[in-house]
Amino acid sequence: MNYKSDRRCQRFRLSYLRIFTVLGLTLTVAQSIGAQEIAATGAERGTPDAGYAWRLIYENDFFAATDRFYTQGIYLEYLSPALTRSFLRKLLYTPSGRDVSVGLAYGDEGYTGRDLKRADIIRGDHPWAGTKQLHAFAVAADSMRRRRVSTQLTIGLIGQGAAGREIQTFIHERTGNTIPQGWGNQIRNDVILNYAVGIEQRLLAPTPSVELWTGAQARAGTFQTSLALSGTMMIGRMERLFVYAAPTVRFAGYDATLQGGLFNRSSPYTIPARDMRRLVYGERYGLVYRGRRMSLEFFRARSSAEFAGGSSHATGGISVGMIRR
Repeated sequence: MNYKSDRRCQRFRLSYLRIFTVLGLTLTVAQSIGAQEIAATGAERGTPDAGYAWRLIYENDFFAATDRFYTQGIYLEYLSPALTRSFLRKLLYTPSGRDVSVGLAYGDEGYTGRDLKRADIIRGDHPWAGTKQLHAFAVAADSMRRRRVSTQLTIGLIGQGAAGREIQTFIHERTGNTIPQGWGNQIRNDVILNYAVGIEQRLLAPTPSVELWTGAQARAGTFQTSLALSGTMMIGRMERLFVYAAPTVRFAGYDATLQGGLFNRSSPYTIPARDMRRLVYGERYGLVYRGRRMSLEFFRARSSAEFAGGSSHATGGISVGMIRR
């Protein structure tokens, strides 16, 4: 081997060493911060060259050996070319000159206090809350610039009408776990109306097996108001099997799962605005498999405390999708 070839090999090995060092540091950070709600968009959850027909994402803190705070989420998505031509596209921001996919989704989330056996209000604990949400969303992809713009319109309900008590009680009865007692203090019924816009940009792809992305998302409405900045590192065969780590910094404004509905202020217990943690750190990391007809993802998520008296929290989950060819 000549001198120039040897130098190229050394630089190649150093590049990989830096990449895996960054990944290792990212995953180390992931172990120290707590859970986040389901994220249906993201570079790691896109499909390479064909849209999926539907996708189910299930997340539960049971996978992290806890049963408190954000305790469970179910998210079912459906995409169809017909939706891209429907009136829904007019409700969603989609930049011109990009490939656009439009879909519908249903979401169900549950939040509880740290002690399921307590029926009384515990100050400094997470409020109990259930939500049901219907989403219309669009993803506009620019393959030349390696950029994705996503928008989402959400309508729904937070409160007793979302049947959080009934769903969790049913599951715990069937599994022989503690029957939750705190739902009498849950956040009262109120409307959910939210809009979100996000952008993701691929920053670097030093090899076909490594990609680095960055992104930002803004949410506003009666349910959640926030601004989030994120990064994603993926390593592996992007069209088949890879691992990823996605840290997030979120600047939190209003959160109805903690502060109660925006219009109905009769909830028996909520977190005061002065006790909200405005800066929240989060992380999701996992393994993704993409077959010809099906995609699978196994993931863990963590986030730091969201309010005074709270703590970091972890969840885990699985995503299953059927791919349209």
